This record gives sequence, structure tokens and C-alpha cells, in this order.
Amino acid sequence: MRRKWKKQAAFAVTIASVIAGVVIYLRPAPELKDAVVVNPILSQMKKHPEKWKGTEKDVATLLTDLHGNQVAATTLGPYGVLVSTRSGAKYCVADRKDSVAGVVLREYAAKDPKARFPLAVVANTEPPAPGFFEVNGAKIFDVALIGGILFAYLFSVFGRFRVVSKGTGLTFDDVIGAHEAKSALKDVIGYLQDPKRFAELGAAPPKGILLSGAPGVGKTQLAKALAGEAKVSFIAATGSDFSSKWVGDGILRAKLLFRTARRRSPCILFIDELDGIGKRGEHGNAVAAEQNRIINKILSEMDGFHPSEGVVVVGATNYPESLDPALTREGRFDRKINVPLPGIDDRASLFKFYLGKVRSMGEIDSHKLARMTVGMSPAAIAQVVNHAALLAARNDESCVTMSHVAESIEVSLMGEATATSSPMPQDEVRRVAIHEAGHAVASVLLGCGHLEKVTIVPRGGALGVTLVTQHRDSLLHPQPYLESRIQMLLAGRGAEQLILGNISSGAANDLKEASKLAFNMVSSFGMGEEGKLFSIQALADLQLHIDQAPFVAEASALLDSLYEKCQELLVQYRVAVETIAEQLVEHETIPGQAVIEATGKVTAKRTGTARSLSPSDAPEIEQAA
Repeated sequence: MRRKWKKQAAFAVTIASVIAGVVIYLRPAPELKDAVVVNPILSQMKKHPEKWKGTEKDVATLLTDLHGNQVAATTLGPYGVLVSTRSGAKYCVADRKDSVAGVVLREYAAKDPKARFPLAVVANTEPPAPGFFEVNGAKIFDVALIGGILFAYLFSVFGRFRVVSKGTGLTFDDVIGAHEAKSALKDVIGYLQDPKRFAELGAAPPKGILLSGAPGVGKTQLAKALAGEAKVSFIAATGSDFSSKWVGDGILRAKLLFRTARRRSPCILFIDELDGIGKRGEHGNAVAAEQNRIINKILSEMDGFHPSEGVVVVGATNYPESLDPALTREGRFDRKINVPLPGIDDRASLFKFYLGKVRSMGEIDSHKLARMTVGMSPAAIAQVVNHAALLAARNDESCVTMSHVAESIEVSLMGEATATSSPMPQDEVRRVAIHEAGHAVASVLLGCGHLEKVTIVPRGGALGVTLVTQHRDSLLHPQPYLESRIQMLLAGRGAEQLILGNISSGAANDLKEASKLAFNMVSSFGMGEEGKLFSIQALADLQLHIDQAPFVAEASALLDSLYEKCQELLVQYRVAVETIAEQLVEHETIPGQAVIEATGKVTAKRTGTARSLSPSDAPEIEQAA
């Protein structure tokens, strides 16, 4: 109670001091008033200057009278210098640039005060008395500017953190998927609801929970749902909130954030993009030193939490390896939870959830959509549904249909269809068709996935696209699959060389992806032909350097070997490649079923069988090839 009274008294004294300073600063300074000397000659000069202006003389005459002490009185004004001599003469000296007035003033100042003659300065008109704002306008502007800067600074510090009291309104039921993460967070809910019971038992709950995962998997929603389940306050910040160009400002913000959390306890203190805080290092410059102090302040604040306070810090990051090791040790962020991408059932539920927010018509197969979106995050699925609604609005349709969602998925995977101002030459159209036909035939024969469609309509930065989706979610990729993937990437170039007899620059991106995959196989996956098990990824952790030329040479040899196999396959199915290319030239876009039928006819002709084929026959085609 006494501490609270002291804080209030200090605040009142501070406010009173500021007000007193402003009043003193704005108080006008006292004016200095000159004594009024009454002289009849000066009065006559001021009232009837025309009597002197009638006689005009030069500066030499004035200097002679000044040096001979013959000047009885003079006035300086806009009409020149009026002079009265001791003999009664009256004359005027023209003074256009105030040079004569300066001579008179110097002579006046050089004389003995007792021998000085009366002198006056006469203006055109009497200026009006200045108003309050004219006198104090600059001061008022200074005070307003300083006050605005102070207010902006205080707002940037105190208004940066978002506080939601008594739950966020979200629960775990509102977060689709992330079942393992929800299960790991259940004991945290019990602690937040009754922290004293845990303290009495001597149980130390986790001070920090680190949520890691790919972008868009729902880490922020999970943290909000945790606060909603426990019905506690939710305080949100980001790692970049502690960055500032002012030295000490980041430390002040960290201190204020944790002080707010203690006052709002029990609560969830959520720091998104935690990797934005960075790592500590040597004090190479002022920026590094300031960053080190900010991290040290956050570490000390987390160490100061008592189990009975009921504050849990939840951090989220896409790059856990970029965090300072002191943050992730036990006693700080001592519970690490990975939030994975949603599985096929969770993706189906996500499509149902987001489609329920738009006006849809007809039966929309969410499971089929889930199979087409392997590897998509919840944020990506939400964007797909929203884009489907935009497509429906673009076509002036009142409802979202299955075709809109399917087209939206294609846009997400392949890019928007690019409208060209001038059509491609016919020879380039045929080359693109042959290139995509090579990809399509290889994908079916090698079982690289489900071939959805092939198109030579430019999408994004590509002149043509072969859309292949996966049958199921896979976290592991065997060596045969990776080799088949490389052959499919090289098949476009192989088809050009086989049918046209030359190659083009259209395979540049395919070669880049194939080279990256081959390099990872021999340098990180231990899948090289020589059977080397050393992983080049270990060098980054050990901060060592090694000559990568042997890995590059082995990856290049692997590409050459797989390209030869791909060429052998295309030679056997050249008829299918040419058939598909002709269909693409004619229709621009063909379904994957047309490719399967074309390859199936060649396989049936070679094996002596004839029957209709379906997408499920792709593995059989691969075995027959």
C-alpha cells in the first residue's frame, strides 16, 4: 500500500513540475521602456518634417557640422536625416541605404555624453501591439512539438502490446488438427487455472513453451486457444517489437512486457516470430551489444517467474535453430512442441470449415480436395477457398462450386494463367507441347504421383505445366522415388532432344530442381553411387569448411545416369509422347486420363494385351515398362 502511495505521489509531483515549467516558459518577458526626452526641436521635426525637407544638402556639409559641433538636433527617418544647426539652419540629407544614418550614429556614440546633441529615430507608422500568439507562438510550437514527440514515444512503448482479458474466445475445438500439440498443452491448462495448487505440491510447470513448424500451420491460433481453454488473459507481442533505433528502448519494452504479464496473471504471454530477437554474440558494434542486452533482459525476466504467478511464455518460430541456446535450455523455453502440417483428414475438415463460411452450391468433395492439396498449411487452404469465392464473383456467379475450388487449387500450385498480348509462334507451341508431353509420360510410367492435367497455357513464369499430385502424405521418400522424380524433371528436355533433335532454354528450371535434388541425395541422404555416408549438413553445425567439388561431381554423374535411363524410357514410348503433344497443340489442356490411355495403348501393344486403363493402373504400366 505504501509503495502504491509513493508511486502516485511521484507521478503527481512530476505532472506538477511539467505544468510549472510550461507556465514559466510561456510567461512573456518584461518589456524595457525608454525614458521619453522632451525636446522642442525634435518635436517640430516629427510634426513638420517638410520644413527641413525643403533644403537638401550633401553628406560633406553634414560631416562638417558634426565635426564642428554645430548640430543642435537631428532625426533619422524614412525621409532621410533632418538636421538643425546651432545657427538656426535647417536642411535634409538623403539616405537611401541608411549609410548616412550610420555615420550620424557613430559620431553620436563617439562624443562625450555631456556634449551629445538630441537625436531621435522616426518610423513611418506606429506598429500595433503584438498579440499573445505573436509573442509566444514559437514557444507554443516548441511545447507542442516536444509534447507530441513524448506522446508518440510513450504510445510506441506502452501501446505496442495487445492484451485480451479473460480468454480469447477460441478453444481447442476451433483449431483443426495439431492433435499432438493439443495433448501436450493440457497440463498447462490445469496449471493456469490453479497455479497455487501446483506451487503447494512443489511442481514446477514449464516457464516457456516453444511452438515450431512451417509458416501457416496455426501456431498463433493454438496459443490463443490455450488462453481460451484456460480462460486467462492473452498478451501478444512479436520478436521485432524489441527492436528500436534508440539505445535502451528494447530493454524498456521487454521490462514493460513482463511487468504487464505479472499484473495480468494468470495469463499467456505470446511472442510470435521469436527468432526476430536473434542470437547473442561478441560486442562487435553497438547494435550487437544492444541485442545482447535485450536477450539478457528476457532471460532474467523468465528466470524471475515464481510458480504461483501463473504466467506461461509461449514462443512461436519457423526457425528454431536461429534462437539463442540460452533461450531453449531447461528453465526457459523448456517444452518444445512441433506443429506439423495437417494430414489428409485434417485438410478435409479444414475445407469443410472454410467452405462453410462462403455460399457454396452442389456437393463439394472435401476429401478429393484434400488429396489434391498434400503439403498445404491451414493458411494456404483458407486462401484457396477465399480465391475460389473471388473466382465465382469474377464470373458473376452466386455460389462457389467444386470447379471454382479445383481451379483455385491449380492457381495455388501452378500460378495464374498468363494472358499474352501476342500468340507464340507455332514452332514454339509445338516445342512446349513436346516438352510437357515428356514430363507427363515419365510421371505416369515412373509412378511419381497422380497426374491431374497437362497444359501449354502459360501460368506464372512457365510456358506450360504438368500438374502431378500425391496419393497420400509422405514424410519419407525412398531412393527409387527420388530417382523417378529426377527422371520426370529431365524428361521434358529428353523429349525435345528425342523428337526435335535439339534442346532449348525451357528446361532451365527443371535442371535447377533436378540438380538440387541430386546434390542432396549424394551429400545429405547418403544415396550416392559410391555409398558415402558422410553428410555435408554436419559441417554447418561444426562450422567447418570442406571442398564440395567431389559431391558436385558425384551429383553430376548421378544426373547423367538417370538421364540415360529417362531417354531409354522415352524412346520406347515415343509414340505416346507425340500423341500427347498433338493433343496439347490442338486443345492446349488435356486431363491426366488422356496421358494414361496413350501410354497404356503403347504398353498393351508391346505386351500383346488390350484393355481400357484408369489412373490406378499407373504402377502396372511402370512394371510393364
